[in-house]
Amino acid sequence: MMIFSMIKGVHPDDIEKMTDELLQSVGLLQVKNARVMNFSGGMKRRLSVAISSIGDPRIMFLDEPTTGMDPVSRRDVWNLIQKLKRNKIIILTTHAMEEADVLADRLAVVSDGKVKCVGTPLYLKNTFGDGYRVSLVCEPGDE
Repeated sequence: MMIFSMIKGVHPDDIEKMTDELLQSVGLLQVKNARVMNFSGGMKRRLSVAISSIGDPRIMFLDEPTTGMDPVSRRDVWNLIQKLKRNKIIILTTHAMEEADVLADRLAVVSDGKVKCVGTPLYLKNTFGDGYRVSLVCEPGDE
């Protein structure tokens, strides 16, 4: 993270404090000095989100940032993204509708390479949603 901070022009006096804050926000402060090659896939994804936010960029692109994460880590990353999205644009791709609902101000649904609809999560639910469907499988006679 220090190398990325230098590349992105962070003042040398601010690098350690900023690195610690970002690592803390994605739950990786305790492994600050560990080698990334020993990280799990979820830890690497959390580190990627932290690295992408170095230097307070105005636009961020995140591709499936929480895929494969445990629920606690996913929530930590969601909280960081919520905090980061103030005064910037974050374009995020995801297959997880829960993630899109939590993080997005506007959603675009893409199918077969074409945008099918765009709007707020509430608008899309009200316009295209038809509630919840529950399927139960029972043994004959136990219906």
